[in-house]
Amino acid sequence: MSVKNSGTQFLMIGSILVFVSIAMALALPFQSLYLFQVLNASEKQIGLFLSASSICNLVISSILGYLSDQKIGRKSILYLGMLAGIISYFIYGVSKSFATILLVSCVLMSLSSCIVPQIFALSYERFEKEEKNAEQVEAMIVKLRTLISAAWVIGPSVGGFILSVSKFQTIFYAAGFLILISFILSFIVYFNQKSEIQNVEEKTLKASSNEAGAMKRLILFFLIFICIQTVNACADNYFPLYLTERYGFTNQWIGILNGYTSLLEIPFMLLWAKLISKISIRTLLNAGFIVCGIFVLMYMGTSSKIGMIFCYCLKAIYYSILIGLGLPFFQKIVPVNKVGITTTLFLNTSGCGKILAGAVIHFFGGNYNQLMVFLFVIVLGVIGAFYLTSQDSLEEVSNE
Repeated sequence: MSVKNSGTQFLMIGSILVFVSIAMALALPFQSLYLFQVLNASEKQIGLFLSASSICNLVISSILGYLSDQKIGRKSILYLGMLAGIISYFIYGVSKSFATILLVSCVLMSLSSCIVPQIFALSYERFEKEEKNAEQVEAMIVKLRTLISAAWVIGPSVGGFILSVSKFQTIFYAAGFLILISFILSFIVYFNQKSEIQNVEEKTLKASSNEAGAMKRLILFFLIFICIQTVNACADNYFPLYLTERYGFTNQWIGILNGYTSLLEIPFMLLWAKLISKISIRTLLNAGFIVCGIFVLMYMGTSSKIGMIFCYCLKAIYYSILIGLGLPFFQKIVPVNKVGITTTLFLNTSGCGKILAGAVIHFFGGNYNQLMVFLFVIVLGVIGAFYLTSQDSLEEVSNE
């Protein structure tokens, strides 16, 4: 694989991912506003919409992730998801019925949730075949993940501008058009790619004694990452209330802190992509969990703006490690012919964490200190569980 060819392929794959990610970043932040302002949905209806959509998304994406590792193949699942996304955003643009939008979100939009996992799965499969250096493959996956963060910095701003000069429908049509471009590009990039699934019977016979152990490790890591994503979801959705209620921070300051964190995640992820050739992903993930614990501790005892800027720098560090390195870590747990389900499960840890965070926040209510202590205990548990579980996992996988 020549450097020129490698660079061209990465650019094409990156373009597919950027168009899809910008489409999502354009539409998703304004969904609730659209339901409330255009469809006149009540708060209870919006709550139902968000809960039902999240659950359907997790269930359907997991099923599609499993099916992508079977004979149906990753490309078929990817194309199905893209077509579902295009149709969904078109219906969003023309429908004025809450029931219709809810049905579309729970079915078609949930089908489109497979797009990003399958792009990563197909890309990992391709990089694995064409790159001899495992660290190089991991670094390329981390760089692809960086593009999603960049898209989420750009997308909401563009969406806000569109709303200032046009209507919600324009956002949805633009999102659908971007996915259409990705659909065309994906045919060009992946059409001739042969999947590892074709060799699944041979590989399964060769590694049948090790596969059960790999799947057990996958489930354990899935649960561990759900726990840390729960802590992060609380930090995203509840910690700002802690600042405004307890220390009198303004909404403008909350916005500055969140925007600053999102921007910092990008250079940090590029740094981790460089470091994984010298430091193992397992070690960096352990370090990230420790930084998360320090973040929670500092949040409890910091009241100054300078202190909070430092706190959110720590958040950018641990979260960039979590989302940047967690993906290639999961993809290495089981053989490459199972990368569809591993990629999907990792990306679904975020959604599961948000659901659990809602329950945790509801339980503790306004008891900020008790919540902080509880979250710190979760982080300590994650550090211990991850260290014990991952001690020899990567070495075992490499021998399978």
